[in-house]
Amino acid sequence: MMPPGDLVSAQPRLSRQAPARSRARRILAPSLVLALAFATIGCGSESSTSTGPTPVKCQVSLEAPSNSIEAAGGKEAVTVSAQPECSWTATSGATWITGLTPSSGQGSGRVEFQAAANPTATMRQGDIAVNDQHIPVQQKPAPCRFDVSPAARTIGAAGGTISIAVTAPTGCGWQASGEAGWARLTSTSGTGSASVGLRVDANDGPTRSTSFLVAGQTVTLTQESSTTPGSPNSPNCVFSLDRASGAVSAAGGAVTVAVSGTAGCSRTATSEVPWITVVAGASGTGSGAVTFNVAANSGAVRTGTVTIAGGAFTVTQQGAAGPGPGPNCSYSIAPDNQSMGAAGGEGAPITISTSAGCAWMATSQAGWITLNPPASGSGPGTVTFNVAANGGGARTGSLSVAGRAFTVSQQAAPAPSCSFSIDSSNQAVGADGRDRVRVDVSTAAGCAWNATSNAGWITLVSGANGNGAGTVTFSVAANTGTSRTGTLTIAGQTFTVTQASGCSYSINPTDLSINEDGGPGTVAVSAGAGCGWTATSNDSWIVITDGSSGSGNGTVRFNVASTNGKKRNGTLTIAGRTFSVDQNKKNDVTGDGN
Repeated sequence: MMPPGDLVSAQPRLSRQAPARSRARRILAPSLVLALAFATIGCGSESSTSTGPTPVKCQVSLEAPSNSIEAAGGKEAVTVSAQPECSWTATSGATWITGLTPSSGQGSGRVEFQAAANPTATMRQGDIAVNDQHIPVQQKPAPCRFDVSPAARTIGAAGGTISIAVTAPTGCGWQASGEAGWARLTSTSGTGSASVGLRVDANDGPTRSTSFLVAGQTVTLTQESSTTPGSPNSPNCVFSLDRASGAVSAAGGAVTVAVSGTAGCSRTATSEVPWITVVAGASGTGSGAVTFNVAANSGAVRTGTVTIAGGAFTVTQQGAAGPGPGPNCSYSIAPDNQSMGAAGGEGAPITISTSAGCAWMATSQAGWITLNPPASGSGPGTVTFNVAANGGGARTGSLSVAGRAFTVSQQAAPAPSCSFSIDSSNQAVGADGRDRVRVDVSTAAGCAWNATSNAGWITLVSGANGNGAGTVTFSVAANTGTSRTGTLTIAGQTFTVTQASGCSYSINPTDLSINEDGGPGTVAVSAGAGCGWTATSNDSWIVITDGSSGSGNGTVRFNVASTNGKKRNGTLTIAGRTFSVDQNKKNDVTGDGN
């Protein structure tokens, strides 16, 4: 035991050594940890702890296609960038984005997908999500193409309202224009697929016709005469005018138009605007002349129509004189024509040159050419216009700008990329046949197709030819033979018809009574051509000697063996029917076998 004095004297030394021991502990700490670790292993412990990639480390980055997807759709891909050990899953909430391949993976990769065709004329956007990252995918709008049906229509003399159908992608705008006095449009514009109404007055004269522009397509309307052939207003009456239009100064005045027509045929002339008055020739027969007066114009340039013998005569009147020099205003435009591509768009400005204060206006003579406001003004100015996309052949339209004609020529739409599909590929029909079977054809507008039957018992009822989406109907004749298969070729696709067997069989006679001596027997088989059959004996004492099988009508011959025993009964199975044989003793009158 240390003396108290030594203990007291030792304390300062311990205090001075403490820092050194602390430093030693800090230096030895790693070694101690390792020693403890080895000690734990040495004690047989199997526990371990591992740590996977952190969520931050497994963030993915995405790269979409560099350009918008074409309206027709197709295959595209999204690039995924991620650490090699990081897994991911790809999804899309857009119904038009399908077929994500692969839909999951690990590390960097590429996800392919299928974009459906865009049915609308507006750009659309979807997205693809990989884990919690979303990337937008854009698709271009479908091109605007218009189909107008029917292109020609005939209506009775009583008149009424008829409808013209316009088929176009959603979002594609179009216009309708034209008026003949006796026939008027009930609407002049629309978007996507819709219809245009034509209201037609009753006709008390000869056959007449006019045309309208609907979605850039010409629609011809013909109205029948109200009279019978051979009368002065017969449909055989034909009229023509010496010219279709005329220009008049702002001061107005009289205009005379010569009419050529079939002798004895009645004609009339009516003004469609209040500032034009027919003063001579309002009615007549055969050839002649019509005179009308145009009132003075105190405003802008204007256009009106006079209907003469069913034809339209267009009057363009100059605008009123302004405060500029000279009693009358003169006008010029530059340029006076322009060519446009099938896609349409905005045309180049048209410059109007005139004196200050001279009023002018611009009007479109074609439904597919739209003027941008302002379409009227005073003094020098400009006019701009827009041309709708062309879904058909090359076309030409015009504007009237300050009384001057401006011509627009537009290229034809590119030929459609045609692919065809049918709503089903086969049909099973019973032996009795079918009067009408329907098959729907899907394809783009303007794509022509046809349908043919490759079997004589399958007859086309309608739809032998088509353009765009359509329907084929056919009939199937009754079948009196074995089951059969035939085909039609519809828009290049094979449609298969399978018909059940119509075979029926009968035998004559159906039974035979014979004595104990036995002997031969014969059975006639009746069946449709090609209908196969067999004959078998169900008893050893009845033997088939000929006709054990056949097709169509035939004969079965058999022999019945003799017997000294009692009465016996046997059968043959012929063409599915039962033939009975009763064999009796010679003296068995009663048939009881005794």
